[in-house]
Amino acid sequence: MAKRDKIILGIIAGAAFMAYSFFPWATTTREIIRFNSPDEAANYFFTTRIINAQPIAVPEPLNGLANNLIHPRSTRVVNGAIVPVSFIGLPIIYGIIGLAFGRAILSFLTPLFTVLALLAAYACWRRLFGSATALLATTLLAIHPAVWYYASRGFYHNALFFDFLIFTWWGYWRWRESKWPQGWLVFCLFALAAALFVRTSEALWVLPIVGAAIIIDRRELRPAHLFTALLTGGLLIIFWFWLAISVYGQVWPLGYQVANGQNIISSKLPLFIKTSLWVVVPFGFSLFNIASNFLRYVVVLFLPFWLLVVGGFLYNRDQKINRSYVLAAGWVTLWLAIYYGSWNISDTVGAGGITVGSSYVRYWLPLYAIWLPYAALALLAIQRYLKGLTGRIWLAVVILLLAGASFTQVFFDYPEGLTYVAERLQKYRRAIITTESVVAPSSVIIGDRADKVFSPERRVIISDGRPVFSIPPVLEAVVRLVEVVPVYFYTVEQPNLELRQKLQQWRFNLRSPIMLPDGAFLYRLIRL
Repeated sequence: MAKRDKIILGIIAGAAFMAYSFFPWATTTREIIRFNSPDEAANYFFTTRIINAQPIAVPEPLNGLANNLIHPRSTRVVNGAIVPVSFIGLPIIYGIIGLAFGRAILSFLTPLFTVLALLAAYACWRRLFGSATALLATTLLAIHPAVWYYASRGFYHNALFFDFLIFTWWGYWRWRESKWPQGWLVFCLFALAAALFVRTSEALWVLPIVGAAIIIDRRELRPAHLFTALLTGGLLIIFWFWLAISVYGQVWPLGYQVANGQNIISSKLPLFIKTSLWVVVPFGFSLFNIASNFLRYVVVLFLPFWLLVVGGFLYNRDQKINRSYVLAAGWVTLWLAIYYGSWNISDTVGAGGITVGSSYVRYWLPLYAIWLPYAALALLAIQRYLKGLTGRIWLAVVILLLAGASFTQVFFDYPEGLTYVAERLQKYRRAIITTESVVAPSSVIIGDRADKVFSPERRVIISDGRPVFSIPPVLEAVVRLVEVVPVYFYTVEQPNLELRQKLQQWRFNLRSPIMLPDGAFLYRLIRL
């Protein structure tokens, strides 16, 4: 690598780390920490359990009275204990690192891993496209809004999975170039295992690529490689089984419950075929949804990057393009578009708009990244056409404009830009501080999003998408709970007459509310 490239990479890495670290530094380096997503909150909570040398499963004695309803979102009750419902890899990995280096490092781990992944991506792209293209593609990856946004919100799984996947790819190249030593093979296997540990469901498209690589390199493989792979893989699988059984009481963790895919699975099909279809298309299959979501969250949301990708690909279609890379990129794009694009996701505040905070964006991180070398090729082609100093100035201006547009999108894309998220988190913190002296530690708080404000300091019961008091088991649980602990109702709107009458039918009365800084109300429930 040329000295100039090393200097530029160093600048990119340093600037990227500071950019990615700003939001976590501003929102999590304080005594009371809140997150805007249940997944983030659960991952952080279980990570801190590991750092404190506590069991991942959290016993909750009151769940015997509460129909196992006392738990925040992204968790579930198993054998009376609260456990993660999502993938457990991130809490385990970050918990181990936190044990070694302290809790203060947690918020900066995803920015750090993502910066290292940038360097690894450069090393891989350089082998395929040359130094100039790789350097520019790495720059585009660093400033891409999707990467910037989710590297900043570091307790989602997706960015860490993406980082470990790039480490696997880089390790594979080093393994090949080092004449197939065992050490780099072990590194590849551990990086791959870590990626799938963080997001196990992605194995459906990752493992076929691994299989294709094995077929391509089959003549270079030796029995020793097979032994190392079996030994390493066997140890990792044993660890996985032990962990799953100790936390969930079963080999396969619970995971998200998805029923959408059932709409294309005929009850007349054999069980094996139905099961296979459910695994491959758990969110259903809809060409309209795929096309619509791809257009909105790939093309429209990141239009400048996409136009550059298309331009670079068309410009280079008659030139030498690495066929294996194109096939892999096509496979990743096709699979992720079908797998997640069929899903109707409405998970953001004001979900009618197209926002960088949508779940589609974090699920499609690999899709955005894998085509960026072609965006770089387009920029370099225009630079060569302009020639000399004019071309270099033009390229610098374009990069600055893209970086500025990305900054605006990451921080000010309403309602999920980081600025708006930070404002909400500040309101949640002020709300819990307001109620700390009023709401006893033994209390149970009921509300559709009560966990965002009160968990983990207070027990919460949240809804399954319906109004919380329209769920009969909740009302039955409250009848029993009010006899032993204070119970509160959290709501962003004052209860209407219909709700008050429903509560009166169950002999509940609402006391005068506590006004919270987030604009919500907190009512004490009294049994008449």
